[in-house]
Amino acid sequence: MAIGVCLSHKVGDAATMASFINDWATMTRNPDGKLSPEFNLASMFPQGDLPILPEAVTKEGNSFSKRFVFDASKIAALKAIVGDKVKNPTRVEVVTALIYKCAFSASRSSSGSTKPTLWCNFPLYEADFGWGKPIWVTVARCAINGAILLMDARSGNGVEVFVTLEEQDMAVFERDAELLEFASSNPSALDSDLKPTSLFAICGVEDKCYL
Repeated sequence: MAIGVCLSHKVGDAATMASFINDWATMTRNPDGKLSPEFNLASMFPQGDLPILPEAVTKEGNSFSKRFVFDASKIAALKAIVGDKVKNPTRVEVVTALIYKCAFSASRSSSGSTKPTLWCNFPLYEADFGWGKPIWVTVARCAINGAILLMDARSGNGVEVFVTLEEQDMAVFERDAELLEFASSNPSALDSDLKPTSLFAICGVEDKCYL
């Protein structure tokens, strides 16, 4: 079974989407369970005249999204490399450092400059709708050029990274020898021993993003 979710930035952000999905899953298992959203903003902030900001819409260019997966053994190897410089680095820190290094290198080599980057971590592997935890959680599409999204791999110890770059930058990035030493490019998300009744969750974000 697949579940798809599309969220408008007019009503929420990535954290809102994660909370909504996890609470939705909680309600399906236990309708009387405690939910995390508390709509009590008015009690914390007094009413006032707030400025209405103009809508900021991202422009799509000739960009592509690619998926890269770091398994636990490769992350351990990355930690070992920086262990003498960084005390107890986390898997997010070492993966982030490598991705940024390779992305900036690709941008400089193709255009001579670096570009703004957006970073986003979706905690959705706990969303159990009653069929068990998801086999795989992914994003259907990311239209924001320069966006890098990190998500837990299904094992819980690895990291999946979704990188969106302009065509010329991606051509350099996906061939980076250092990146490919530690990351697999778009490996199969499904294992042959998975039960067919397990949940396969897909979470997407609408093409236009309102900031």
